[in-house]
Amino acid sequence: MTEKDIINKILEEEPFMFRNSQGYCIACSPKDIHKLKGGGWKVDKGAPMHFGLFKGSSDMIGFKPTVITQDMVGKKVAIFQCIEVKTKNDRLSKAQIAWNKAVEKNGGIVQVWKENKDGVTIDKQSKKY
Repeated sequence: MTEKDIINKILEEEPFMFRNSQGYCIACSPKDIHKLKGGGWKVDKGAPMHFGLFKGSSDMIGFKPTVITQDMVGKKVAIFQCIEVKTKNDRLSKAQIAWNKAVEKNGGIVQVWKENKDGVTIDKQSKKY
């Protein structure tokens, strides 16, 4: 089972979750990029750029529609939800643990969807870090 397989399962079961792609690149003009002999690339000048949310933020973010009680009976509110995707041998990083704790502390829902050792099923864990 790949990370993509787990993400597809999340998208089937959680309709309000969205992919939080993250990464790092060098932003530059195409004229500053040169192909080297042997297939490599050389960048003359550029600026480092991080994209996505914060370092450690989950692979999937979104909200869980929830009916609440008392003064807002029958109305729905959106509760922030994040899901971290892990394959069989992956582990949470310190930054991911910090992100999860911050989301939970502020009332959000945190889950880690991890491929089980059988390679077929997914374990949906809450507070497992």
